Amino acid sequence: MDYSRLCSFQDRTALVTGAAGNIGFAVCRRLAAQGVKVAACDLNADAIAERMASLVEEGADVRAFAMDVTSRDSVFAAVRAVTDAFGKIDILVNNAGVWEHRDVTGRQRFEEMAPVEWKRLLDIDVDGVFHVTQAVLPQMLKAGYGRIVNLTSIAGEVGLPGYADYATAKAGMITFTKTLAMENAKRGITVNCVSPGM
Repeated sequence: MDYSRLCSFQDRTALVTGAAGNIGFAVCRRLAAQGVKVAACDLNADAIAERMASLVEEGADVRAFAMDVTSRDSVFAAVRAVTDAFGKIDILVNNAGVWEHRDVTGRQRFEEMAPVEWKRLLDIDVDGVFHVTQAVLPQMLKAGYGRIVNLTSIAGEVGLPGYADYATAKAGMITFTKTLAMENAKRGITVNCVSPGM
């Protein structure tokens, strides 16, 4: 077996969700610097294109795609558009997520949390990862190659008082990552997560 391609980004294409945010932009910039073709996905394609303009000016092949990770139809339509544009998706970075900023006095105890707040955050941070991964994984399996990276949080590992919704979502992503990694390790797919702190 030729192992040289395992660490090579030559001819690779990545799909990055939440690309318009700060972490998403940094991920796109880093991948582009390695010669990866990048599908930058977020809610508004025009906003993403504006955000990625500096990378394009530097010669990066970064293209903007509209995607609402909470909508399965939107996700699958965007993945089809990315595949049509680039021919394949080798790398998936599940970065889209929401952080409801609450200052020290504004943190919510669990018993005060409204169901709509709980559901909104899990819809984006957990269900969104489910939709996007399920849309992309089949073509990785067919190719026998794939790299999936999920952006989680240290809150998912140790908890975070006042943010039961966020910590629960990120903990779910961590366990999802471990499970998907075990399911696909022998099929050419690696699945990992990165847990930034404050």
